Amino acid sequence: MIRRVYPSKTIIRNCYVERVGNPSVARPLGSYPITVFLEGSSLKQWEKVDCLVIGAKARSLVGVPLPINPRELSLGTMKKIFGNKLAVSIKAGKLEEAEKDPFYKYVLRKREQF
Repeated sequence: MIRRVYPSKTIIRNCYVERVGNPSVARPLGSYPITVFLEGSSLKQWEKVDCLVIGAKARSLVGVPLPINPRELSLGTMKKIFGNKLAVSIKAGKLEEAEKDPFYKYVLRKREQF
């Protein structure tokens, strides 16, 4: 059910980092908010971030903080976001193929806005 409410590539705005570590834990404001475990992030406690959902657990989500830098992410995380073929081409430095993908352009545009 949680995957239906928060499908992959959903952006959750205004999450506050409650616990710093690997993974960090963030939640949006609310009376019973969803927990988002942020992979590979170096954040400060109570920092406000936007999260991109890349997976789900039983009662929580797995995500990455926006803005993302695709070159800093692991190949496994990039495969969850962009798919196998596109993730490998980004890691190899072939950005011509990646720039054709509208979601990749969206992530870069969001990165420039922050």
